[in-house]
Amino acid sequence: MAGCRQQQSGNLNTPTSGKPIPGVSGKNPFPAGLLPGPTPFNRVAGHADPSVKTQYSMQWNFGLQHQLAGDTLVTAKYVGSANRRAPLDHFYITAMTPGPGDPAERSPYPFIVPTFCQRSIGRANYNAFQFQLTKRARKFTHMVNYTWSKTINLACDGWYNVEGCSTQTPYDHVRDKGVAGQDLTHIFNFNWVYRIPVGPGMKSTGSTVLDHLVGTWQLNGTANLYSGRPYHINVSGDIANTRNRNGYMRADQVGDPRLNSPTPARWFNTDAFRAPAPFTFCNSGRHALRSDGVTNFDLPGREGMRLQFRAEAFNAFNHADFAIPVQNLSPSNFGVVTATQRQARQFQLGRKLVF
Repeated sequence: MAGCRQQQSGNLNTPTSGKPIPGVSGKNPFPAGLLPGPTPFNRVAGHADPSVKTQYSMQWNFGLQHQLAGDTLVTAKYVGSANRRAPLDHFYITAMTPGPGDPAERSPYPFIVPTFCQRSIGRANYNAFQFQLTKRARKFTHMVNYTWSKTINLACDGWYNVEGCSTQTPYDHVRDKGVAGQDLTHIFNFNWVYRIPVGPGMKSTGSTVLDHLVGTWQLNGTANLYSGRPYHINVSGDIANTRNRNGYMRADQVGDPRLNSPTPARWFNTDAFRAPAPFTFCNSGRHALRSDGVTNFDLPGREGMRLQFRAEAFNAFNHADFAIPVQNLSPSNFGVVTATQRQARQFQLGRKLVF
C-alpha cells in the first residue's frame, strides 16, 4: 500500500520584519511546480509512435578472389545494404510551414507544445567497392585494403537530436536526406611486417653475435588514410519561426565554399554562407562540406621472440589532421579549426617477457 504524504507551510500570519508575506493563499496552498498542470500538453517529453514497426536490413555482396604466385591473394567485392523502418527521433508538433505570426496556429495541434517523438520511418543505404591484397612471405608480409563507399540516410545520425541531426521540418524528411555523419568516401589501410633478412636461419653477417643482435629484429608498420568527415553550417535561433529547437537551422549557401589554400584560421570561404531570410528555410544541403582527412603512420618495431624489446612510434610523422571547424554562423570564430582529430606524435619504449 502506498504511503501518505503531507504538504504544509507555517508562519503564514506572522511574517518576519522586512520580509513580504509568503505567496500562499487558501485557494492554492501548494508551491508552484509541486503539482502537474491541468493539461499534460505543455511539457516537453519523449513519445513513441504506437504503430511503430520492427526495423529490418537487406544486405548483399558479390566478390571475386584470385590467388597469385602462391603467397598473394587478391579480393575485390561490391557490398551493399539497405536499412528500413529505423527509429527516427525528432521534434514534432512544430509549425508545418515557416512564416510570421504565432507558429502554434500553423501547427497540427496548436494546444500541444512541440515535443519529441520516435517513429519507424528512418532509412539508410550503403554501397561500397572493397579491394584487398594480402601477401604472406618469409621476409615481408603485408596487407593492403581500400574501400570506396557512400552512406546516405535521412535527417539524423543519432538519438533524440543529440548526434548530428538537422531536421528543418519533421513533416518532410526527404529534404534533409544526405550523406551520413559517419560517411567516409575513401578508406585506405596498409599493414606490414618486415623481418630483417640476416641472422639465424637467414643470411649471416659473418658474426654470430651480430646475427643475434640484428637478425632478431622485425619492423611492423601501419598506414591509414581516410577521407574527411561531413558537416554543414548551422545557424542559431528559430529563423523559420516554427517552434523547432535551436540548432535545426542551416545557413544559406551564396557562393563557393572551397578555398585553394585553406588554413586552420579559415578552413573554408566563410563569405559563401549567410543566415536565411526571416521565416524561411535554408537552401544548403545537410552534410555538404568535408573536414580534413586523416593521414596516420604507426611504426612499431620488435626484437626477440621471448624477451621482447619494443620501440613504437604513433603518428610517426607528426601529421596534423584538423577536426571539423566551427560550424555555427554566429560566433566570431566561424570557420576556424580549433582542434585536431588525433594526438601529436608519441614514442613508446617497452620490454616484454613472453612465457
